[in-house]
Amino acid sequence: MLLQPAPAIFLASFGAFAPLALIQVGAGLCIVIGGIARAGLTITATGVLGWLMVVAAATVVMWATRLMLASVVFWAFGLDLDVLYDAVWQFARYPVQIYGPVLRVAFTYALPVALIATVPVEALMSRGGGVVAAVAVAGGASGIAWLIWRRGLRRYISATS
Repeated sequence: MLLQPAPAIFLASFGAFAPLALIQVGAGLCIVIGGIARAGLTITATGVLGWLMVVAAATVVMWATRLMLASVVFWAFGLDLDVLYDAVWQFARYPVQIYGPVLRVAFTYALPVALIATVPVEALMSRGGGVVAAVAVAGGASGIAWLIWRRGLRRYISATS
C-alpha cells in the first residue's frame, strides 16, 4: 500500500470503500425529512446549508479519529481498536443533552461525538453557532490525524519480518 502511486493515507482510508453503504445516507435523509415534517418545523436555506456543513465536518472528524486509532498500529503491532472506535461513536446516536454534565462536556469537547446528532440539528434549526466550531474541529482533527499518520510512517520498517 505504501508503494502505490496514490498517497498512502488515501489508500489506507478508503481501502474498504463500500458504495452500497450509501443506502444508509438515503435512509438518514428520509429520517431527517420525516422528523422535520412530523415536528412541523420551518427550515430555511441557511439552516440546510449549515446542516450540510456540520454533517460534512462530522464525517471528517469521524474519519480523523478512526485514522488516529488505526495509526496506533505503528507503535503497538497487532492491536485492533475498531471495537473501541465503534463503541465510543455509539454514544453519538443520541443528543448530548441526555447525558450528565461530565459526559456532556467530554462528548462535546474531548471527543466531539456531539457533532453527529446534536450540532447538526441545531444548525438545521438555525440555532447556535456550531457551524464554525464544527468546521474548526474538523480541520484540527484532520491535521492532528495527518501528523500522527506521518509520524507513524517514519517509524514503520516493514510488513515482513
